[in-house]
Amino acid sequence: MLKVEEELKSNFVLPRQTNSMGNLTLGRIFYKFTITTPNGNKYVFGGNTESIEFTRGTGATDNAYHSEVIPTSWYLTKVISPSGKEISFTYERGNILVEQFSNFLISFSKRGSQASRKDGRGQGTSISIINPVYLSEVNFGNGKVRFFRSESNEL
Repeated sequence: MLKVEEELKSNFVLPRQTNSMGNLTLGRIFYKFTITTPNGNKYVFGGNTESIEFTRGTGATDNAYHSEVIPTSWYLTKVISPSGKEISFTYERGNILVEQFSNFLISFSKRGSQASRKDGRGQGTSISIINPVYLSEVNFGNGKVRFFRSESNEL
């Protein structure tokens, strides 16, 4: 049976990512969790600012704790064996990503032998703002691996 332990954090500060944006203080977030397997291996997710990805919409941000900003991904930060050997994973926060989604509903109905079509109901656009993180380093007992990233113009 798996054992799961979690940690919440109050007054969490998400550091500023752009010149036009200040730090965001979040009232309380799900900050870290540890899964222990039956054989004693521990897997730790989250637990520091750079190992948690956040998402928000474009709604109003007039509340003091920015409740529209939510953690959506907790990345693996440490693996601990029963003998105490550790592998740690380090992440770095990337630039803000903005995703836009549009929808358009077309409905069909049939009455007897007649069919009709209605267009344009349910039109809408939504935007998500993501504060992504990327793996930058893996440390293990006798070494480490570093990762470097760069933007691509291929798409």
